[in-house]
Amino acid sequence: MKRYFYMILAFLAVTTVSCSTDSVDVDPSSLTIEVEPSWDATRGITSASQTVTAYVKLNVQTINWQVSSDSEWLKVDSGEVHTGSDELEMVVDANDDFDKRNAVLTITAGLYTQRLEVDQAGNVFIMSDIYRIVSADESVSFDVEVRTTSDWSIETPEWIEAEKVGSPTVDDNGQTITLMRVSVDANTDAQARYGAVQLVPPEGYNAEFTVFQFGTDVPMTDDGKIDVAAEGNMSFDVKAPFGIVENVEAPYWVQCTQTPTEDGLHMNYNFWIGKNLSDTKTGRECVVKFDVRENDTEVTLPTISQDFVPAGGIVTGPGFKMFAEAYNAGEDISYWTSESNGQTVINVLSDVNMSEVETWTPVGTATRPFEGVFRGNGWLITAWNGDNPLFGYIGENGRVQDIIVEKDCTMTFSGSHAAESWNGVLAGVLRGTLDNCENRAAVAVTGLDATAETAFSGMVGLLDGGSISNCRNEAAITVEEDAVSTANVYVGGIVGKTAGDGSSVVSCSHNASLTCYARVTDGSSLYVGGIAGVAAGTVTDCSTGEKLMSVSTDASRNVYCGGLLGYSTANVDACVNAQSISNTLYRSGDAVYIEYTGGVAGYQASGNIKGCTNRGSIISTSNQQYLYMGGIAGMFAEGEAENNVNVAKMDLQGDVTAAIKGVRYATVGGLYGSFGASQGSSDTDSSNSGPITITNIETAVDNSTQLQLGGIFGFLNSDSPVKSLTNTGAITANLVANFDTFSVGGIVGATECGVSGSTNEGALMINNVVLLKNASSKIYYGGIAGLNKLGALNEYTDCVNNGEIGVSTNSTDYNLLPSFVGGILGYTEQPVSVKGCENNGYVNNSGANNKYDALFSSVGGIVGAIYETSAEVSNCNVAANTRNYAYNRTVDMENPARMCHCGGIVGCAVGESSTARVSISDCTTKGNAENKRSTAAGIVGFAKYASISGCRFEGSIVGSGPHFSGGIAGCLSESEVTGCVVKSPDLYSHSGYGMDNVNYFGAAGIAGYMYGTSTISDCKAFATLIQNTISTATESQHLGMGIIAGITVPTSTVRDCGLGGSLNTGASGNASTLIMTVNSENFESCIAGDEHAQTSGCYYWNGQE
Repeated sequence: MKRYFYMILAFLAVTTVSCSTDSVDVDPSSLTIEVEPSWDATRGITSASQTVTAYVKLNVQTINWQVSSDSEWLKVDSGEVHTGSDELEMVVDANDDFDKRNAVLTITAGLYTQRLEVDQAGNVFIMSDIYRIVSADESVSFDVEVRTTSDWSIETPEWIEAEKVGSPTVDDNGQTITLMRVSVDANTDAQARYGAVQLVPPEGYNAEFTVFQFGTDVPMTDDGKIDVAAEGNMSFDVKAPFGIVENVEAPYWVQCTQTPTEDGLHMNYNFWIGKNLSDTKTGRECVVKFDVRENDTEVTLPTISQDFVPAGGIVTGPGFKMFAEAYNAGEDISYWTSESNGQTVINVLSDVNMSEVETWTPVGTATRPFEGVFRGNGWLITAWNGDNPLFGYIGENGRVQDIIVEKDCTMTFSGSHAAESWNGVLAGVLRGTLDNCENRAAVAVTGLDATAETAFSGMVGLLDGGSISNCRNEAAITVEEDAVSTANVYVGGIVGKTAGDGSSVVSCSHNASLTCYARVTDGSSLYVGGIAGVAAGTVTDCSTGEKLMSVSTDASRNVYCGGLLGYSTANVDACVNAQSISNTLYRSGDAVYIEYTGGVAGYQASGNIKGCTNRGSIISTSNQQYLYMGGIAGMFAEGEAENNVNVAKMDLQGDVTAAIKGVRYATVGGLYGSFGASQGSSDTDSSNSGPITITNIETAVDNSTQLQLGGIFGFLNSDSPVKSLTNTGAITANLVANFDTFSVGGIVGATECGVSGSTNEGALMINNVVLLKNASSKIYYGGIAGLNKLGALNEYTDCVNNGEIGVSTNSTDYNLLPSFVGGILGYTEQPVSVKGCENNGYVNNSGANNKYDALFSSVGGIVGAIYETSAEVSNCNVAANTRNYAYNRTVDMENPARMCHCGGIVGCAVGESSTARVSISDCTTKGNAENKRSTAAGIVGFAKYASISGCRFEGSIVGSGPHFSGGIAGCLSESEVTGCVVKSPDLYSHSGYGMDNVNYFGAAGIAGYMYGTSTISDCKAFATLIQNTISTATESQHLGMGIIAGITVPTSTVRDCGLGGSLNTGASGNASTLIMTVNSENFESCIAGDEHAQTSGCYYWNGQE
């Protein structure tokens, strides 16, 4: 490349004035700008590339000014704002042409600008070389080609010789080409020397060829290399003309600093070499290069050579590998060790660059595990593209700590595995201790073909009785679809699999995405967890970050997926999951059969989970057969749970585009999908606030689909009752499906044990959907429990529901299904005790206008239905409305399961027999009861083999047409009511005409229809009774309307009751026509709506207490 060495730069000041809209604080006529260049302005500066300065002098020191250049070869900082007089720095490129060139600088100050014209002359000389570095013991000569159009002579310092050799030639451009030979003898002085050969033209600037020669104070080897002792701490200087060196290339262990000389014409380069701590038993050499700007050449220093000091630790990748191979072979490793507190320790002493390591040998083998102490000291493992762990096996006495694997590393696990294979970035198998380590290297599992168990993680493959503490995985883990195994596969952010009760994972975190597409066949399982695929022992104070875990496969018969742990027998304490989980499992026959997914653990087989929190949403677009999902655990089989919290949503989306649109059997809970464990004794703060939404499930041909959804538990079969739980998360189902049972509860969907002291605040709704007509399907909705499934006597005590509960639709295509909705409990056929409970939430079963006669449905403010079992409901209160709008016109007093019912306390209460009865006592309802047909009552819609006592109703009975309405019971069969009070402003019955062998319908303050051997005693009722306007009731004959009983039979008994109010016709909520007002003179004719019952001891009551 050509570079021109001398240039003439004339600095001429030419002032041009132009206006602007800026303003200044001085009189423009008083502002002067003077420029004083730092070079000889008459001759200009030398032609070499360099930095020059000029002093810009203003007579007003408060003025701001800036400068710009119109040429690339003359560079200034146009963005810098100067104030008053200041120095201006300019970078000048060499002129590549013999001709002169011109640039203009513009100084802007307030309203005025000043243009400064800069001329740069063409080059006089073109030289092939301009700078050399020579060692002290060298006697050398250089030939330099010189091109010029001028005559020239040579001037040299005393220690350099130079002469023209050969005959000059002239090229086609008229340039004379001359060869100049420069010779330098050895330097015997201690000091370095520096000088220049001057090429002198008749006019203009000289050109220079500069030589730097080391002195004897820089030691040299016999073969001419700079000799640096192993201990290092050596420095030396190299001098060069200012501006000609563009870059210095040196390795990391040769430090270079540069300082300009005082005159600004030269640059001193200081080199320093420290101690050479070698972990490979070798010295080191390098060549330092100067990239010369003027002619694009490289000038090199003599080779720098340094012996080594035994490192006593690890400093390089090759040294690390050498140590690993020596340890595994049982050889002497003292070269890498040091003593600390009586221990033999391997220390990492600097960042370890692994780029030269092509094949890594893990430290420790199955027969010779690592049993020492390895300290990473916070240094980085860099540039490693690995396919094996750093440590293969760490024994019981082994300790590895403070290692960081940097993000420029990658880890790829692949290949065929016929034997167990344990793979982690830090360790394969750990039986000792791993502490305070961090992985930032992405992990990929690809091309796997395994027939034995395999595990993969960001830290450890298998933890077997050892401990992992304070470790962090910060890099993505991806298991590709071509990872195939016929045996179990374990994937974890920290550890793949944990075995042994003595294992512990403490204060560890996974803060990166985890994606798994593995295909596990032959009935084997896939285990995936943000901390561990499988966990045993203890897991304490661990967490995951706000990334995404995603599992997608069409194989793997069982999939265990947890935000922290896939499958666990560990004691889990004070852990937090924040990563979202998104799973898509494809049924593909029965290849994928069961999925267990939880925010903390997918499947907790045993051990405890205490003080844990889930903040990561869980989304399933799967369609395998079985799904167990929970904000804390999908399945919690045994152990203790205490003070766990979920705040994230769960969403069963299914796949609307697939032939099978979702799972067939789903058990989902805000905390636990299925719970067979027990509560800890101090469990007072467990809660869920995350919503649960279900959109698509399978429409099974055999109607076998089952759903169990709960704000805390999907399914509960604990050995003891649960208590002190809170749900504020809504549960919403929007689906089209045939199914067997659908159980939803604010605390538990379906249960085999009781619940006490718990509260639900979340709305539970099937909303705006089309449900396929199927009389054998059943929906159970309860503010606390949907379905009381099994149990000798489950107790529901001191529970509160404040959430809206029900089944609703806006669709006219809606086809009714048997549904049972309760403010506390939806349905039971097993003995229960419900005591001291409270419902403040609207309870609703809303259908469209499709008639579906003989359909059994029941809504209760406390219990939807108690059917053919003994039960006790006592001291319960309802402040909200209850509504059952199932359109069922069937009246069958022998079989209440063919009717629809609505009760302020219990919708339908049918005891097992006359001796195994339902007891409802000391309950109060202040809300309204509303039904479209069949029964509606303030306490119980239909009662058979029931005893009702001490209850109170102060609401209304409304609706488009309940058949049998009563303040206490709609229908009373083989039952008794004692000591109850009704004060109702609106008690409505559909009409005066009956159907299905019933001559007329009843509206009464206590019981709408008394059937069989039933008794009402010691009760009080003050009510406004209303029959439909088509009623023919009169004061003398008001069939079906009685303040105590509406319809009776000869075996009915009413005694010692007080009554008052009025009889009316009209509509629900609107008594338009008064038939009669009850008073002390006529009350006896208003006791019943007919004359069949046996009455005695009754009296007029004005409603005052």
